[in-house]
Amino acid sequence: MLTVEKIGGTSMSALAEVISNIIYYERKDATLYNRVLVVSAFSGVTNLLLENKKTKEPGVYHHIANYRDFTDHSANLSEN
Repeated sequence: MLTVEKIGGTSMSALAEVISNIIYYERKDATLYNRVLVVSAFSGVTNLLLENKKTKEPGVYHHIANYRDFTDHSANLSEN
């Protein structure tokens, strides 16, 4: 199972706590994987991975979850 977890941009000022309490929290070995961590502080990343809030265009996660090719989607990086 693949999950998407969004971390708010202001949380990044407490990076050590983010790593301990979100990234590693009660996880080890294989449970650390099969996750996409989205940090909203990076311009356009949330739109690219999840959904563009303005156009409603589905992001990469939608394509992966539906077993569709997502490699062309990276071309939209310049539009964000």
